[in-house]
Amino acid sequence: MYSMVTVMREKKSLKSLDKLVSSLEFLNFEQGKKRCMNDEEFYLELVKEFAEESKLKTLQENYQRQDWPQYRMNVHTIKSSAAYIGAEELSQQARLLENAAKEGNQAYLVAKHIEFTQYYQKVLQGIKDFLAEIESAGA
Repeated sequence: MYSMVTVMREKKSLKSLDKLVSSLEFLNFEQGKKRCMNDEEFYLELVKEFAEESKLKTLQENYQRQDWPQYRMNVHTIKSSAAYIGAEELSQQARLLENAAKEGNQAYLVAKHIEFTQYYQKVLQGIKDFLAEIESAGA
């Protein structure tokens, strides 16, 4: 099986991995790659894992039950994972929600939850579309 990076390098219709990744405005590819010792293949595996291990459903359940300690734990996970792959805006929004949950600021959580989950969903879908494009390039 080809690695995603190998597929991208071999496929002539896709100019470069950097160009394709740069179309994902929510990812700071260079920052994420640096965190992975400039190993593009490892970075892409982490991005794939980030999308596959979505906390969206669990976060929604925590919110509906108003289980703020669990909500805090899940946004903390999102914050850290997003920062690691270079999804800086998502990480920042998660940090604000984590702090609000820690401080018991339910008004902030209620005001920002939907906006956050919509953006999180957009990031996840963007990553999934990106990965599908890489996979179809190898087909």
